[in-house]
Amino acid sequence: MAADEFPGDARSVADYIAMMPGAYRHIGVASTFSPRFQAVLAEADRYARSFESPLSVIHAAAEHSEAIERFFIALERLDRVGDTGLLWSVADTPAARDAAERDRRQAAAERAIEEDPLVRALMSQYKTARIVPGSVKPLPAP
Repeated sequence: MAADEFPGDARSVADYIAMMPGAYRHIGVASTFSPRFQAVLAEADRYARSFESPLSVIHAAAEHSEAIERFFIALERLDRVGDTGLLWSVADTPAARDAAERDRRQAAAERAIEEDPLVRALMSQYKTARIVPGSVKPLPAP
């Protein structure tokens, strides 16, 4: 479509749609903490405001305090604190399952060492004895 075929002041499809408040009932953006994180949120904010639509941010990770703080700061810069939905999504993937299994096996190995009667006796006998963090490894998977 040529620019002179759009009604009013519209010069593109995006301009034309932007002139229709409420054309999109909700704007959502998937986000990671990449170098372009703030720019992506700013662009999503621009669209949401131009369509007079609410904005939601989807983050593909578990919710945790550091991420919440980063989103709060980014949304505060856009004057969006309190009116933007944050959705947390943890995908069940083979890699995520493998990592969870490694973590489970590591925790079991550490627990076994800490609860071992001989280790407890030695730690009791030698007051400065300690288990060096990172030194306990689980047996290889069968």
